[in-house]
Amino acid sequence: MRGISGKSAIITGGTSGIGFATAERLLSLGCKVIITGRKREKGEAALAKLREAYPDTESDIFIGDMGVEQNCIDLMAMGIEKFGKVDFLVNNAFAFTRWAWTASRWDWEHVMECGPINYATMIQQYYLQHPKDHKGAIVNVSSVSAYVAQPRSWTYNSAKGAVRQLTKCTAIDLAPNIRVNSVSPANVMTDEITRLHPDKTMEELLAEEDKQHLHGRPIRSDECASAIVFLLSDDASAITATNLPVDSGYTAVGACGYPDPDLGPSLTGYIGSN
Repeated sequence: MRGISGKSAIITGGTSGIGFATAERLLSLGCKVIITGRKREKGEAALAKLREAYPDTESDIFIGDMGVEQNCIDLMAMGIEKFGKVDFLVNNAFAFTRWAWTASRWDWEHVMECGPINYATMIQQYYLQHPKDHKGAIVNVSSVSAYVAQPRSWTYNSAKGAVRQLTKCTAIDLAPNIRVNSVSPANVMTDEITRLHPDKTMEELLAEEDKQHLHGRPIRSDECASAIVFLLSDDASAITATNLPVDSGYTAVGACGYPDPDLGPSLTGYIGSN
């Protein structure tokens, strides 16, 4: 992709899943990367994998909770110290907190602070350091949960909806040199998903995913990473204030899914019939 090689990026929440896959993709294209993680042991293991796979492109890690404002400030300062400037920002670190009736005020504050508020703080810090005559790009990781109502998910869906609006508002204020977009993945099969459903096997979880995605499977982290890197690249130079769903049709069929076996490929025989 155009405009990636030789640039630098910060990816929050980059030790696994979408963030790690995005780091891999950027490094493979010659972009220097700093990832973040809350747990030192896990973070250092992720960094070691990146450095082993891409030894010719600089990578590093910041250990800290991105829900803490000072960590956002220190992270951007680290990026400036290492790279001189930060060209790309990927806001990915997010509290996967899904509560409804039992949600406490702390639950609400936690998901907002570790979600849209930390995204906004990182964007502020990025803008303050960014040379005003240089182009840049930001991608916020949102979710189909910003678009589709889901049961027992008041906190998470509200926070992801805030990311959707934050993306549009910041795109207006940071134009014309800095583009801001978001991606909205559907269900990505990660360790976090399996942790939230300890009573179900992987086979059971995958079977549930089949009816919610038109491809009959959950989304892969590398598929999300490809969309993110595209939006960062010069190939997306005319795209800003936009959300790109990476959802295998999830937002078309909704949270209830796609249960009718008579729909789908078998329907094509009826198209154009009298």
